[in-house]
Amino acid sequence: MKNVRRYMAAALAAVMMFAATVFPTYASEDESHLEELQEEDSQKAEEEYAANQELQETQQKVNEVIETVRQLDENISEVVAEIADLDAEIEQNLALLEQTKKELEAAKDNEALWYQKLKLRLKAVYESGEINYLEVLLRAGSMSELFSKAEYSRELAEYDQEILDQLEAAKEQVQQKQEQVEEEEAILEENRASEQAKKDELQAVKSEKEEELAALEEDQAALELYTQQLRQQREDLAAEMAETAARIEEARRKAEEEAARKAAAEEAARKAADEAARQAAEQAERESAARAAQQEQSSQQEESSYEEEESYEESTPTYSGGGMVWPLPGYSRLSTYFMDGGHRGIDIPAPSGTPILAAAGGTVIKSQWNSSYGYYVAISHGNGMVTLYAHSSQLLVSVGDTVSAGQPVCLCGTTGNSTGNHLHFEVQINGGLYNPLNYASP
Repeated sequence: MKNVRRYMAAALAAVMMFAATVFPTYASEDESHLEELQEEDSQKAEEEYAANQELQETQQKVNEVIETVRQLDENISEVVAEIADLDAEIEQNLALLEQTKKELEAAKDNEALWYQKLKLRLKAVYESGEINYLEVLLRAGSMSELFSKAEYSRELAEYDQEILDQLEAAKEQVQQKQEQVEEEEAILEENRASEQAKKDELQAVKSEKEEELAALEEDQAALELYTQQLRQQREDLAAEMAETAARIEEARRKAEEEAARKAAAEEAARKAADEAARQAAEQAERESAARAAQQEQSSQQEESSYEEEESYEESTPTYSGGGMVWPLPGYSRLSTYFMDGGHRGIDIPAPSGTPILAAAGGTVIKSQWNSSYGYYVAISHGNGMVTLYAHSSQLLVSVGDTVSAGQPVCLCGTTGNSTGNHLHFEVQINGGLYNPLNYASP
């Protein structure tokens, strides 16, 4: 039995190693680095989105300022045209002023001429001793002379009045021309000053807008450079992520290949260990059967399914009755019930290697291999009661050992006639089969 335990321990170790290599953990520095790259790329994407939004807003502002500057240029062009028209009018007015000045000079000359004539007339009157027109008429010697003098006096009076009228007209003409030229010049200069002020104001606004446009274009250029850098950084990150992912995939592929190779080797080793254990168990069973035959002096051979013998009652302690310990704590689901299709006990699924406990204290009467039960243990509890634990992957007790309730006696497995890891649990009383759930519950 020691050889059986040794072979089973080696097989169990091989299975555990197989499980560890079949499901490798792929956590690595590359995977951590890939997560960091993905997080960084996500941050860069958010930054790029924000930068593009700001770039669009800046472009909109640039377009608005450009439109404003264009409109200002149109307004300035209109004002410049108006100033040019005013300058042309001023030039015309200057020409008119020059002409008026000439006319003024001529009027002044005319005034001087008439004034000179008047002085000559007064001088002539003074030199002739004439007092007035009446005196001239009274001095007439005859009617004809009177009429002649009267006509002369009338003409002389008209002539004098003409001189006075011409002088007055010349003065009025000079004054009107002077006032007209000065008024027109003042109006033109005022209009030109107004237009120039408007032009200066528009030019100042345009200068401000041009400065604003220059600042916006500078911001726009900086944003375009920034977004270009972000795009380049994301392209670099994408390339690095692809390279890292390729390394991870290559490492995973190699790990899977290595795991498959180890699994195949360990499976071969397990099968070899199982075969060796089976052969050792069969040899041990044969030796045990021979010893039992010699001790009991009986030629009876054991059948494939276990049946309790009356001779065990004499050498086992008396079972006091009462509840039993559930042989697989933590595992309560049943895959097969008692007498389900003639089933001799109950089947309790559990992972391979799970400890199986003695349901009650007693003496081990079987601990061996059977083609149907696989590796199994039978414990006598007295009063004809026997519990049986079948399909074990490893036996932990030997025939003759005294065990207590709850003590591990074997490990869960799938040996013998089995389709999966589970415990086949039987309760026998005087060779009869009874439902284990009547004596133990999870």
